[in-house]
Amino acid sequence: MPNCNEYPFKGREQISKRMSPIKIGIIGFRTVPENHPDENALQVCNNILSNSSQTGLLTSSFWIIKSWELVFSLINTTDVGGTVVFFIPKMVGQSLKKAEKLIMEELEKVKKGEFDEELLMAIKVNLKKEFYMNLENMQNRAFILPTVFMMNKSWEQILKYPVEI
Repeated sequence: MPNCNEYPFKGREQISKRMSPIKIGIIGFRTVPENHPDENALQVCNNILSNSSQTGLLTSSFWIIKSWELVFSLINTTDVGGTVVFFIPKMVGQSLKKAEKLIMEELEKVKKGEFDEELLMAIKVNLKKEFYMNLENMQNRAFILPTVFMMNKSWEQILKYPVEI
């Protein structure tokens, strides 16, 4: 069996590679694994940053839309968890460092709670709506059942999700 131990970071780890003519930045953070008590809270925080309605702090800001392309991804596994932000700075006049600084400023807003209560409530409503819509669709429900097994959760735990949100 592979070793799943994660070693602590020693500050910022940066890797620079020339693999594309286009500058691409990736910022990653370790987060909680599946079944952690903070898993749902992390999902809400990630949706404050970026969500399907394009109302997140990273996707709704005028400077974000005009400045770069952004892909935001949550990675959760049984052993470890992580949140990753992929971004492409403007082709002319914006460095990776400047683009990263703008993203880090938005992350600080979440850490400090500097966002509208209305945004938080809308995200919670949307997450609950998506959950119920997934349960109504037979194909989605068929995908949920093996996921429940793999996550070592009970069906009752899955059904508590809207309450926990």
